[in-house]
Amino acid sequence: MRESMDFKNMLLQIGQLYQNLTRKQRIVIAASIVVVVGFLVFLALFRNGPAGSNGYVPLIENANPSTAGAIVTRLEQNGVPYRLENESTILVPQDQVNRQKMFIASEGLIKDNRVGFEVFDKQIFGATSAEEKVRAQRALQGEIARIIETLEPIRSASVILALPKESVFTERQIPPTASVTINIKDGFRLTRKQIDGVKNIVAASVPRLTKENVKISDQNGNTLDEQQLESGEVLAMQIRYKRDSERELEEKIINSLAPFAGGRDKLQVSVNIEYDFSKQESKSEIYDPNTVVRSEQTLNEEKTGRKDPEIQGVPGAVSNIGPVEGLANNGVIDSYKKNQVTTNNEISKTITNTQKSFGVPLRISAAVTIDGKYEDVVDENGEVKSEYVPLPQAQLNGVESIVRNTINFNAARGDSVVVQNLPFYRESIKVESKVKTFYGRFIEPFIPPVKYFIAAILLFFFYKKVIAPFTQKMLEDVAAQEEAQQGPNAIIDDAEDALEKFNAARKKVEEQLGFGENFNEDSIQYDVLLEKLRALVSDKSEEIAALLQNLIQNDSDFSENKDI
Repeated sequence: MRESMDFKNMLLQIGQLYQNLTRKQRIVIAASIVVVVGFLVFLALFRNGPAGSNGYVPLIENANPSTAGAIVTRLEQNGVPYRLENESTILVPQDQVNRQKMFIASEGLIKDNRVGFEVFDKQIFGATSAEEKVRAQRALQGEIARIIETLEPIRSASVILALPKESVFTERQIPPTASVTINIKDGFRLTRKQIDGVKNIVAASVPRLTKENVKISDQNGNTLDEQQLESGEVLAMQIRYKRDSERELEEKIINSLAPFAGGRDKLQVSVNIEYDFSKQESKSEIYDPNTVVRSEQTLNEEKTGRKDPEIQGVPGAVSNIGPVEGLANNGVIDSYKKNQVTTNNEISKTITNTQKSFGVPLRISAAVTIDGKYEDVVDENGEVKSEYVPLPQAQLNGVESIVRNTINFNAARGDSVVVQNLPFYRESIKVESKVKTFYGRFIEPFIPPVKYFIAAILLFFFYKKVIAPFTQKMLEDVAAQEEAQQGPNAIIDDAEDALEKFNAARKKVEEQLGFGENFNEDSIQYDVLLEKLRALVSDKSEEIAALLQNLIQNDSDFSENKDI
């Protein structure tokens, strides 16, 4: 209830403010409201209308010739006006586009030859295994293309998969490959991360398919590959990587040596890293014969018998006759032995594919310049001067050891570390140190309260210059309105009180004077009331003037509204 009253009071205040405006101010406000509303209506009505279309909006875009021809024929049969743009875009009037979209969709005029896994909703009896494989491949290609088309820069996509037959021999297996053709929207460009994302989508959808075997091309035949970057972009990336690595090592060295040197301003560190940004891959096969015995064969042969005598004598008939039984030497015996062992080992083979990481450091060079110590010495004139004292060699060797460990020094790689102890220019150091000391001692502790003090001053000025005048103006307007509303009522109340007093006095006078019924009451009342009003006007001239001004203004507004 209170909220409704506040809302009513707000409306009354707005109405009162509007009443206080002049005619020119009212005209300006009304014209501004009309312009704003008209502009919003214009945006609402014409935000979908393309420039130069004259009320025609696209019904279908990038349609193939057969689909576009069927839609045009049906539009001509229905008597719907249309326009053609770019030989693949059909425009219709804006007030008919939604109806025609529903019509061509219900008629099945927009056909998508690409199929997905919905191809398995209908079972085909008698289909061979080869036909089922083709259907599965078509469904997989269609689903991958639909996923790729969900990306913002891509208008359409087509995917072709080459899936070789699987072999029981792992060495003879041919990896699958994929080809993706995408149609990029006008004004868009695929970034390196988006290209890599498309490759990941395709590679994750097909078993044993790697990103390297996925090739992407756009509608113009240009090959898109995250590795085929512009030379300038590659060079900038390499320089940025090199600079960041050098700065990281420099910061590590400074943080390690600053406590010993007496501050960061007493050190100068420079690190240079030479990188090899080329990519290399190596493949090695290792055969190990010393493995488990697969099979072993042992062959033993042994033979014992008489040795055939040698043929001797004079050639002739007697010599050609064999030995006579019973006359041979039974003491000659021939023996034969053979032992053979064949062992077959299971030969193992190890195949190692090694890919060189990105940005391999070839050589690291570090140069460190460190300031020495300074001692106060009295010269011949009795003046105290600061004398430079170099650091001992043992400390310099320790500094060099710290630097070597920080950069992972490798002599075989050709790394080098140079540490020099040189006097720094003292004047600049003194001035800088004095400034830092003064700032840290006298200024920095007071920065937080000064911030709050400045914020408080700004808030105070904002209150005095903006909030207070506005509040005062609102209070004055409200007080003036209350006085304007209460002034006439107070005068009327005073008049009624005076009239009551006058009636009482009249009765008393009548009683004292003995006026009868023929007494002219209206005449006496008029005279007395007129005299009383004159007295009120003389006593409260400002209230009477405000009352008359309010009556004249209300009468003027009523006359204007009546004329309108």
